[in-house]
Amino acid sequence: PDFSGGVIVECTRTRGDAVSFRRTCRAVLSSAMGNSDGMDDRRGRLGALGGSALEFGRRFEEMKFRTDEDGNDAGTLPALIGVKGSLDAMGAPSSLMALELSLGLLQKDRMDAQLLGMEGLVFLTDPRSSGQEAAIIASSAVIGARAQALEGHADRNEDIGRLPGWMYDLLVRGIPPGGAAEEGDQDLNSTSRGGLAAAPFSPARHAARRDEAVSSGSASLPGMSRDVRRHPTTFPEDVGHARDLRAVALRAFANALGSLAASEGGRPLRSALLLPSKRFVSAEFLEAMVGDLGGAVRPPSAAAACRQR
Repeated sequence: PDFSGGVIVECTRTRGDAVSFRRTCRAVLSSAMGNSDGMDDRRGRLGALGGSALEFGRRFEEMKFRTDEDGNDAGTLPALIGVKGSLDAMGAPSSLMALELSLGLLQKDRMDAQLLGMEGLVFLTDPRSSGQEAAIIASSAVIGARAQALEGHADRNEDIGRLPGWMYDLLVRGIPPGGAAEEGDQDLNSTSRGGLAAAPFSPARHAARRDEAVSSGSASLPGMSRDVRRHPTTFPEDVGHARDLRAVALRAFANALGSLAASEGGRPLRSALLLPSKRFVSAEFLEAMVGDLGGAVRPPSAAAACRQR
């Protein structure tokens, strides 16, 4: 066959997690663009025992990471975006572009896209994956701290300024991005921002789905839980998605705290926590975090919401 006009490759995920699938797709694209000769080391720096950036690694051994020729930590995120070098070497614009990509996924009216966007924040806020500078930029956006790279850019992308509110609503109230208007942003779910399409978990959308279920006679099926029948605006798939998204958001938030605490003696973190809103030191937020710690006494099977058959 004649391939002079190019080759079209279609990638379909049949199994595995979304991050691995995305990494593979970007690797294929990187090879097609000539940015990879196949000899690059794309393996995770933590190895099999250390796990991925989405998991909390083991603490019984000291983690030793490989470095590049300049002595800096070599990141693994370039395997996701299909270019050589770390985001630090590419500079702040590329770090902001990766951040905007994750924010765009969080805004989509799809559960898998939102989960993938939150997983992207986990990798971006981990300096072992994205590099020190990129992790500081992403962590500052998550916490709402001041960062030189974010100054002026937040005006062009208002979602960067909304990210701390999204994280707060998700961690405290279990509301995914687009599910409720943030403080000081009452028109988030207005028609100017896409209406119901921009707020897949909004009360208005729940009401629409409830009315549709009632009209079709399926609002009280035997398999529907009593909680759903008592609160018909709550749907099991939305609750499960919010729970999964919140678990990943906790990892991104923990990464952001660690990155900012290790930068400049913790000054960016202290300044962020003392912002006028003080959302991340409020009694409501601390109570939610204490509740998570209290849940640690449960057996692993119960903590993972395993069900016996």
